Amino acid sequence: MPWMRTYCSICLYHQELVTEEWVRARYESANNPAHIAAKKNSARAQRDLLAESGRIKCPVLVTKGRDDRLGPIDHQLRLLWSIPNVRLVIFGESGHWSHLDQPDDFAKIVMAFLDE
Repeated sequence: MPWMRTYCSICLYHQELVTEEWVRARYESANNPAHIAAKKNSARAQRDLLAESGRIKCPVLVTKGRDDRLGPIDHQLRLLWSIPNVRLVIFGESGHWSHLDQPDDFAKIVMAFLDE
């Protein structure tokens, strides 16, 4: 389980959120047979979704943690340029799991977006 602690530490900006309970829950989820099967199916079904993103007609909210160490902002910027009606929100002091690092701000942004 040490690898899961490392993974959680990479995904979160606020390291105090990386508790034993959280690491254990993520580990159990990652090792759930249904989760493993879904990941395999997802990998098999990969296609260039970015190429199809221009067909999206509804409003889209894209979020990104400024301090995300798993992926550069390039992907979100490509979405910004390819989806006609898109809003990009970047959360400061936030990693890959911005909904956990900034839960109040994240909830406000999502609720405001849904209310529009």
